[in-house]
Amino acid sequence: MIFILSKESVLSENNSLPNLVTLLFEKLATQVDEMVTNGQKKILQEDLTIKSRKEILEKYKWFINAAPKEGAIMPDCIAIGLDETDNIFYPYIMTSKASIVAMPLTSHKILIGVNKDCILSDLSDFNKEASECSDELFISALPNHNNLQEHIGNRWRKKIKSTASNTIDEMKAPKPYPKRDSHLPKPSRYKLVFTDKISKSNKFIINKKINDIIRKTSHLDSNRLEKIIFTSNFQKTISDTKHGFDTKLIPEGAPDFIAQGAALVLVHRKNKLKVHLILDNNYALAILQKPKSSTCITSHILAASFSFSNIVDKFERILPGFLLEPSPIENHDSTLHAAIRKALRAYKYAYDSAEFGSRLIFEIEFSSYIKKSLELYYSLIDNAKKTHAIDQDFQKLFIAIHNATTGMLIDSARFIGYMKGIGKDPVKTNTEIMAKLNTLKLTGWFDIFAYDLHNFWQKEEWQREDFYAFNIHFERLLYPKGIFIYEAGDKGGTMIFVSNYN
Repeated sequence: MIFILSKESVLSENNSLPNLVTLLFEKLATQVDEMVTNGQKKILQEDLTIKSRKEILEKYKWFINAAPKEGAIMPDCIAIGLDETDNIFYPYIMTSKASIVAMPLTSHKILIGVNKDCILSDLSDFNKEASECSDELFISALPNHNNLQEHIGNRWRKKIKSTASNTIDEMKAPKPYPKRDSHLPKPSRYKLVFTDKISKSNKFIINKKINDIIRKTSHLDSNRLEKIIFTSNFQKTISDTKHGFDTKLIPEGAPDFIAQGAALVLVHRKNKLKVHLILDNNYALAILQKPKSSTCITSHILAASFSFSNIVDKFERILPGFLLEPSPIENHDSTLHAAIRKALRAYKYAYDSAEFGSRLIFEIEFSSYIKKSLELYYSLIDNAKKTHAIDQDFQKLFIAIHNATTGMLIDSARFIGYMKGIGKDPVKTNTEIMAKLNTLKLTGWFDIFAYDLHNFWQKEEWQREDFYAFNIHFERLLYPKGIFIYEAGDKGGTMIFVSNYN
């Protein structure tokens, strides 16, 4: 919670980060003695030998050499290592790969390990190197090493300062735009279906319009699009669709709604994941009657569906089978992610289709969605809390807040994606949305969500962890309503803490 609040504060006008950091360090300062004591006890109870370092050191050639004439000191880091990258001695534990390791056995003898590819160098300055590698102190058998005290800590301070500085410089440096996906799109082989009778000439006109959009989105792989269905009974066509997988275990049974009367449905055919675009007949009529605004709406929806097909194809190439993995209620990460993945897709298809259709129509439409969404779904969460206060049914509460949070995430992501696609700031250009977010204390979250969505789709490769990291956005939307959810640990499932606040 401190992390997400700090992250939001950096990008908001009211920056409370300094106070948060102060409180954090004050808290840590009061606990540091107990933490160190407990940590030391735990380490002493375990094997102090790190297996990977042991394997590396076993390959070295080892010698015992005489110490410098004035006697060897014992640094508090015990061993020092010559780092191959920086060509300088550091405390051995700080080296990425050491070519030489040196450790005093007595004030007269030094144990030296040499990498088989390295030549033993002169260690006459061992004491100077060891004193600078020390953290707080070194031990000396003789009184003639007082002049070395001023060098204590130099090496690790310089190393940490250099690491931090280089890391910040890399973060600030402009990132090159990722290479274009080398995967070549395959020709689309969709089947055009009408549940009602239609003339061949009208079918030809509609098919031509679809192919025009396909040509304009040729960079998107629409090979996964199996059917485009125009229907007079939209809901029935969706419910009659045979998915080819168990929708009770796999959350992908729920359609992705692009707009009113336009849905994308995933199906499994011949061991391959496919997409059906189901459209209300009014969209077909819009193409035939050619009123400009309606045709623009249909163009946008078609472009979004080709983007969705491309998204599914990318999922299947990078993480085969991920979308059809079961999501049991006891799996906290995947249960929350079932909502997140739909938001990720909504951002991308809205972004890719932003240049199609009337900008004014869709900006108004999507901004209206998000305003209504925040009002509606937060009120549903309030009602769910009131009901839960009476029946104490946690599973019922979880299902209610899961559905509500899913709706808010999708509508937010779609609006952000569309606005980014037309080159506008998602918040600053819309004062009503800004006011609504400020009232709900979500402005900081909205900025971070937009940032994370954009960065996610810049990646060429994904890991499961990249998806599950987004679960924090699910959790964050529930904070203002006094609901804190977290993984139940070894038992599995999700724990829910509900306060009377809000």
